[in-house]
Amino acid sequence: MKVEIRGDTDEKLKLIMSHVSDLSKPMSEIGQVMKRSVIENFQAGGHPRWKPLSQRYLAWKLSHGYTSQILVLTHRLMQSFSVQTDSKSARVFTGVKYAARHNFGDNLVPQRQFMMFQEEDVSKIKEIISKFVGE
Repeated sequence: MKVEIRGDTDEKLKLIMSHVSDLSKPMSEIGQVMKRSVIENFQAGGHPRWKPLSQRYLAWKLSHGYTSQILVLTHRLMQSFSVQTDSKSARVFTGVKYAARHNFGDNLVPQRQFMMFQEEDVSKIKEIISKFVGE
């Protein structure tokens, strides 16, 4: 997931990055905010809510002892997210091959976007940046 923060935070971040060579500490915190947000998307069933499971698939999952939770069969995808940071960036990613299919959808699978974050996460990122620059 590539994160683009628009508005005044983007300008602040550009200004900070032009004067500071190592943003490792705030980027590490920002990466954790991003990862938590992705996992919370699973727990909440999407933001906005994902399309419900088909009745047929839901019945199959329940009859085989699985949860009714959308995008959760073995928990593999939800538990696969990693954070990578350096002195100027933070990213959340997964190596699970079918992740993109679910995140973007296709002609057989509806889009259930989980690689995103909410407005409250943007506020948290702004707080991290502000704390770092000592405002």
